[in-house]
Amino acid sequence: MIIDNFDDEEKTLSELQSEPAYKELIETSGLKILFTTRSCPNDKTNELMPFDEETALKLFKSISPVEDADLKIVCELIREVECHPMMVEMLAKYSRRFMARYSLQGTFDKIQIRKN
Repeated sequence: MIIDNFDDEEKTLSELQSEPAYKELIETSGLKILFTTRSCPNDKTNELMPFDEETALKLFKSISPVEDADLKIVCELIREVECHPMMVEMLAKYSRRFMARYSLQGTFDKIQIRKN
């Protein structure tokens, strides 16, 4: 389970993890919980930095094959999401799943329209 934008100013992450409801959720469901935040809740943080373009392209290709004809547009998409690992992964999974229906160029065009 991912809890995005965890920014609780009343409790620290350690305090939340000691709550009975949290413990019960973990014990009964077997879930692992990933908290994302823009603040540093404790010393157990990992900052996710953008990849360089080459590494981002390798990640994309490891998830979704890229034909030579699509390489330029894949690189443009990767730059558009600023080589952010999670976004590159999501784009690659989207590409792998929906390429029969949607082109990479069409996806890029939609991003450009929404951006403007």
